Amino acid sequence: MFLATSGRLQAVQEGAVEVSDAEAVDALTLFIWRGLTGRDIE
Repeated sequence: MFLATSGRLQAVQEGAVEVSDAEAVDALTLFIWRGLTGRDIE
């Protein structure tokens, strides 16, 4: 999961992918939730 998130962040920084603020917050929230609980948000 960390590698996927890191790859997406790098793509956004390079301008290859555009992400809205809401999408970024949702992705970060999901990443943190999975890290803390070990499960997906249902």
